Amino acid sequence: MKDEILKYLYDVKDAALAIKRFVEGKTFDDYKENALLQSGVERKFEIVGEQNRKIAVQIPIETFERIEEISENYALVQLMKENEGEEILGVNEAKAYYDQLEKAQ
Repeated sequence: MKDEILKYLYDVKDAALAIKRFVEGKTFDDYKENALLQSGVERKFEIVGEQNRKIAVQIPIETFERIEEISENYALVQLMKENEGEEILGVNEAKAYYDQLEKAQ
């Protein structure tokens, strides 16, 4: 069982590194305009999601939630780097904007 979990984690790491390579030096506009890039990134995210579902039932939920939090934080940092120099929202403005997005869904 432990070997199986390690394989899942290896697959997640491999997929995450591939995503990083795919988007390195690219902007969000590059991503939107390149169907091949979109397909590659989306497929690797699917692999990450598939593997996480497999290990989520095999590891404590706290560990899974921590892995998920780290992934989300990494994505947020990358997005922030990509948008450096643009308008910065304060905490209250960001919360209001986020609430607006949630209501729109």
